[in-house]
Amino acid sequence: MLQGGRRCAVRLVSRRNAPALLSTTSAEGPAFIGTGEAGDEYLNRWINRKVPLDYDRQTPQYMNYHEFLERPSTSSAVHALKHETDPDRGWSIFEKVLSSGGPIRMNVFNVMLQFCKRIVPSKAPDVLDAAVSRDVTVTDVLFTSFLSACSAASPPLVQAALEHYAKVGPKTRTTIYNVAHLCLQASQPGLALALFNDATVNDVGVTWRLLSLFATCCALDRSVLAATTAQRLLGLIRTGRVESHPDVGVFRNLVAAMLAQNQFDAALDAMSYVESVPVQIDETIYELVIAALAKADRLAHAMTLLKAAVKRKVRIDKCLMSILCACKEDSDLPVVDCLYRYASGKGMLEDDAVCRGFVAAFDRCNDLDAAERAFQERCSISTPRAETFNAMVAAYAHHGRRDKATETLQRGRDHGLHVCMRL
Repeated sequence: MLQGGRRCAVRLVSRRNAPALLSTTSAEGPAFIGTGEAGDEYLNRWINRKVPLDYDRQTPQYMNYHEFLERPSTSSAVHALKHETDPDRGWSIFEKVLSSGGPIRMNVFNVMLQFCKRIVPSKAPDVLDAAVSRDVTVTDVLFTSFLSACSAASPPLVQAALEHYAKVGPKTRTTIYNVAHLCLQASQPGLALALFNDATVNDVGVTWRLLSLFATCCALDRSVLAATTAQRLLGLIRTGRVESHPDVGVFRNLVAAMLAQNQFDAALDAMSYVESVPVQIDETIYELVIAALAKADRLAHAMTLLKAAVKRKVRIDKCLMSILCACKEDSDLPVVDCLYRYASGKGMLEDDAVCRGFVAAFDRCNDLDAAERAFQERCSISTPRAETFNAMVAAYAHHGRRDKATETLQRGRDHGLHVCMRL
C-alpha cells in the first residue's frame, strides 16, 4: 500500500499484537488507529474478521462513520447513512441517533429506510416502528420509502407492509397504489383487492392508472372477490367517475375476472359496453369471451359475439375454432353449417387447422357428407397435411365407412405423408 509517497506494509491485527499496534508507530507506516469509541469499535471489528488493519479505514464509508462517532449529529448521521454499505455500521448509527434523546426529524427515518432498501431490507419495519413511537408523522414520502425497502426483500415483506398500512399508513392514492403494486410484485394479487374499499371509502379519486392496477390483480386472482371487484371497477368507468382510456387490456382483465367465476351475463354486459365506446378492440378479448361461452355450451351468445367481431373486422380464427370444438350434438349442426359458409367464403379452409376443425365438428354432428365436402375443398387447394388426412380417416371410421377410410389412408400415403390413423 502507498501512503504519503512511500510504501507501507499492511499489518494484520490479532489479539496478541493489538495492544502494541495501538500504542506504537511503526517505521513501516502509522499503526495507530485512534482511541475512544471509534477506535475500539474499529479494532474489535477487524480483530474478529482478521483483515488488513489499514484497509477499511481508508474508505469514505468508514471515514463518514468515524466522523459521526467523533461529532454525532443528525446531519452527520444522514450523511453517513446515505453512503454506508455495511449493515452493522449503518444500524449502529441509527441506534445512536435514537438513543440521543433529542427530537428526530422525519428525514432521518427516510434516509434510514433508503439504507434498509439498499443493504438490509428486513429491518424496514423496525425503522418505521421507531418513527411511529417518536410521534413522527407518516407521510406518503416516508411510507413509500418503507414500501420500497419491503419490496427489496426476498421474498418481499408483504404481510409487514399490509399490517403497517392498516395501522399507520396514509390512506392516499399514492400509498394505496404502492401497497397494491407490492402485493402484485409478490405474486399475491388477491391481497390488493381489499385496498379498493379503502380507495372508495376515503374518496381518494380512483385514476385510470390505479384502476388498471386493480384490474390486473382481479384477472390474476380469479376469486369471487376479484369478480365482484371487477364489476365495481367497470361501474366506475360506466358512470364517468373514472375517465375511460383507449386501453382494451384493462377491459380484458375485468372480463377475465368475471369469466373466472362463470359470471357470463356480467361479461356479456361488459362486452356490450366496450363495443359502445371508442376503444380499439383486438381479437384477444373476443377470443377470451367466446371461448368461455362455447365451453359453457352457450353457443347462441358465442355466435352473437362472433358476428359482432366479424362486423368490426376482427380476426376470428381462434374464436371460430372455439365454437367448433363446442359443437358435439346433432342440434349444433346449424351452427357448424353457418360457420362453414363463412369460412369457405373467406378462403379459411386453406388453413389445415380450420379444415380439421370442420371435419371433426361435422363428424360429431353426424353429417359425414359435410365433413367430406370440407375435406375435398381443402384438397382442391393443395395437398393437406397428414393430420387433416387423419381427421377424415377418423370420420369415415366413426361412421363405419371402412372402405372410404382405407382409400383416404392410402391416398395420403401416396402423397408421401405419414398417415397412421388406426381403423
